[in-house]
Order: sequence, then C-alpha cells, then structure tokens
Amino acid sequence: MKKFIVLIALAVGSHAFAQDVDQSSTPRRKTIFTGYGVSSNKYTRFNGENAVLLGAYGGVLINHKLMVGLGGYGLVTRHDANVVSDHYKKNSYKMGYGGFVFEYDIVDRGRFHATSNVLLGAGAIINGHSKSGSIYDPEHFLSEEESGFLVAEPSLALEADVTNWFRVGVGAGYRFVGSSNMTSISDHELSGVTANISLKFGVF
Repeated sequence: MKKFIVLIALAVGSHAFAQDVDQSSTPRRKTIFTGYGVSSNKYTRFNGENAVLLGAYGGVLINHKLMVGLGGYGLVTRHDANVVSDHYKKNSYKMGYGGFVFEYDIVDRGRFHATSNVLLGAGAIINGHSKSGSIYDPEHFLSEEESGFLVAEPSLALEADVTNWFRVGVGAGYRFVGSSNMTSISDHELSGVTANISLKFGVF
C-alpha cells in the first residue's frame, strides 16, 4: 500500500513538473503590446556602384503581428563624385535617411517567419570633400552641394528564431528616392535594390 501511494505521488509530481517545463519553454502570447529592436546591414547599389548601408529600426509590436516604429540608415562606403572641388580635392558623397517603419509578420510557422516591411521618410545627401587642418583643427567635411529627398523602401524577409528573444533574418527590397535637387546625381542613381541581414532582439 505504501509503495502504491509513493508511485502515485511520483507520477503526479512528474506530470506537474513536465507541465511547468512545457509552459516555461512555450512563449506566452497573451500580451497585446510588446516590442523589439533590429540591427540591419544592407548591401545596395548607389550611383551605379556597390554600397553598404548600416542602420537600425524598432518599435512597438501590436498583437504579435504589426510593428510600428522608427528607423534610419547611413551610407558607410566611399563613393566619389564626378566633380573636383575648388580646392583640387575630389569630392565624395555622404547620405543618410530615416522615417517611420511598419513591419508585419505575414507568415508564422513556429520558429520560422516571413515579414513585410516598409520605411517611409526622408533623407539628405551631401557632395563635398574633407579638409584637414592642424591637430587643433581636426578633419571635417566641407559641403559644396546638398539636398534633401523623400524615400520609400519596401522589403520582404525570411526570419528564424534563435531564442525566444532573438531572431536572424535575410531579405531584399528596393529604395525609391524622389524630390532630390542634386546636379551631380539623379534620383534614379540614389535609388536601388537592397539585400539585407538583420539581427532582431525583443519580446515577440
């Protein structure tokens, strides 16, 4: 009789432990508002050349599906302009943009996801050169031509859960640039296909 009671107690205890483990390993999806941040590296075309943009975005995740937030990117590779400045130094471009970001989890298959993303905003581009001074006057960038522009950048991505709070993804999209007022580079040359790698951290 005592052995029978001990066996029942062990069975009940192991079942309760298994339920606790199962609940702890399964992410809870009851909260309506969560959020995440993303580090994003993009390969793109800029002025007919290969280029790299570094950036980040993040925001509030609604009902585990729709993220609404902000993001921005900056050009980190060097691209010479077809202009020689008055100081006989070859000019190069600097560019950055940002705005509102909307991202939707269109396919959720457990650890794997497909997302659609769009950035809507504005940016600026500068055509200029660096001027070096003494050690008391560090190098700075002198602008000879600059302009703002509007940007829309839709993309699609495939993502995989590494942990409950970390995902990696790869994707592709296109950067549409308009309303710039540069004489040395056109809107078409500022626009381009993008391929990106993302690292996503947060509560999903």
